[in-house]
Amino acid sequence: MCGVTWSALRSEAMEYNIKNSLDYLKLITSHGFYQIPGFILVDIARLLEHGYDVNFFSDKLVSDVPEINSANKEDFLNRKVLRMRYESEFLNRLLQLPKFHELVEIVQTSNHQHERIKRILVIFSESLKRMFPNNLKVNPIIMRELRIDTINNVVPKEELNQEIAIWLETFLKNISKNMLWSDLIEEQDIFEIGHWERLNTKHARLGCRQIITLQKSLPKLELRKLQINETETEIETCFIDHTYVPSGGVAELTNRGSIENLVASELLYIDENHQGLNLFDLRYIEGELLYYMRDEGALLRKRRSLFFIVDLDSSLHVKPISYDYQISILVQALMLKLYQDFTNIFENDSIQANFNYISRNDNQAYLEDEAELLKILLIDDIKHGQVKFDIGNEINLAWTENLTQKPYIIIFTERADQYWTNIFEEKLPDYSANMVQITISSSSTVNPNYQINPDNINNQSIQNLCRDTIQQILL
Repeated sequence: MCGVTWSALRSEAMEYNIKNSLDYLKLITSHGFYQIPGFILVDIARLLEHGYDVNFFSDKLVSDVPEINSANKEDFLNRKVLRMRYESEFLNRLLQLPKFHELVEIVQTSNHQHERIKRILVIFSESLKRMFPNNLKVNPIIMRELRIDTINNVVPKEELNQEIAIWLETFLKNISKNMLWSDLIEEQDIFEIGHWERLNTKHARLGCRQIITLQKSLPKLELRKLQINETETEIETCFIDHTYVPSGGVAELTNRGSIENLVASELLYIDENHQGLNLFDLRYIEGELLYYMRDEGALLRKRRSLFFIVDLDSSLHVKPISYDYQISILVQALMLKLYQDFTNIFENDSIQANFNYISRNDNQAYLEDEAELLKILLIDDIKHGQVKFDIGNEINLAWTENLTQKPYIIIFTERADQYWTNIFEEKLPDYSANMVQITISSSSTVNPNYQINPDNINNQSIQNLCRDTIQQILL
C-alpha cells in the first residue's frame, strides 16, 4: 500500500489514493492479478476521470520539492527521473490513444462512473499482464482482510522503495520493447463500457465480446468481386409530411439544369463593366455552366427484405472441441456479419431485416437470452426501425403477405431435408426467394459448402461459409 507514494498524481489527494488503491487492488486480485502495485491502478483511474485535466508529480514547482541532503540526493534524483519516465512513457502515452479518449468521454458523460472505471481496470490488467514484472506480488488473503480506518503520513521503508523502483523500471522496459499500443483497447472494450447499463451480467458482457471478436475475425467483403442479380422494385421514402425535405440532396454536378440550381461560383464570371458578351454568357451559350443535380436516392430507394431464421435446438448448446466458441455464438456472429455485409452492399437502399428464432422443447428463455446479445449489438438499427426480432414456437410468416419483390432468406437449421424450401415455395408462389440453408450437423448433407460440422470447425471453413453465403444469396 505504501506504493501509492509513487503515484504520478500523489500530490493531489493522498487519502483518496490510498483508499481507492485498496479498493482497486481487491478487485484486481479477485481476477487473478497479483503483481500490480496500487499506484498504477489509481493513476489510470484518475486519467479516466479527468483526462488531460490532471497534474503530474513532475509538474510541481521546484519550490514545492522538499529539501534533501547530500546522502540521499543521488537516490532522489534517480527516482525522480524514473517517475518522469513513468509519466512520459506510460501515462502520457495512454493520453495519446484516441480509443483511450473514447473511454474518457464515456466515463465523464455517463452514470455509474465508478463501476465503469473498475471494469476498465480489469480489461487493462488483462491486456498488460505480460508487461508486469513478478518481483512484487500482493497476497490476496491479506488484501481481502485488510482494512484502513485512519490514514496518517505514509512513509514507505527504503527496502520497499527499492523494490518498487526495480518493478517500475522493468515495467517501463517491457512496454518499450513488447507493447503494441494499438491492441491495448479494442472495439469490443469500448462497446462494453459504452453499453454498461445493458451489459449488466457476465453472460451479456462475455457473449457480446465473443460475437464482436468472431465477427471481426471474418474477412472484409470485396464488393468488386460480387455478382448481383438486380431487381427494379423501388419505393418512395415516407416523410413526416409533404413539407419535409431531406437535408443535403446534392448528388453531383452537371452542365444542364434550371437557374435555381446554378452553382454560385459561376456568377463570378459575370463582369458588369464589360460591354457585350462576357465569360458567363459564353459559358452559358456553350453549355459549360455547372448546376447541382438533386440526389433522388433519398426520395426513391429500392426495398430489400432480409430474413434470418434460426431453427436450432440441441446444437445451440454445443461447444465444439476444436473451436473456441459455442455454436450459439458462432451462429449469431455469422448473422451479424452477413447483415452488415448486406447493408454495405446495398447502402443506398431501404433494408428491413428480420431475425426469427424458433423455440423447440421449451428453450424459449434460452433463445431470448441469446437473442438479447444481438439486440444489444444492433440497438441503433432497432431504434431506426431497420431490424426486428421475433421469438416463438412457430415462424411468423405475416411478412410474406405484403412482399412486392423476392426476399433474401438465410436459414440456420439442423434439418437436412427440403422442409424450408417447401414452405417458401408454398407461401411465395409469385417469387423465387434468394434462399440459403445452412445445416448444422455432424452427418453428411446434400451441400457440404453450406454446412457447419461441430466435429470439424476451423476459421478457414467459417470464412468460406460466410463468403459463399453472401455470394449465393445475391445471385
